[in-house]
Amino acid sequence: MHSIRYIQKIKKRGPFGIPYTALVIRVAHVDERNWQRLKRRPFSLSRMLIY
Repeated sequence: MHSIRYIQKIKKRGPFGIPYTALVIRVAHVDERNWQRLKRRPFSLSRMLIY
């Protein structure tokens, strides 16, 4: 099992209703077959969910 770390933008609202964007680090766990397919390529969640 391998882990891929990626950054996701999440839209939030501040205490006075002012919108802002927060960057959150997420972790995706992939098996060996998908690791070989995704290795050394730009990571995208949609590419990981193809199979």
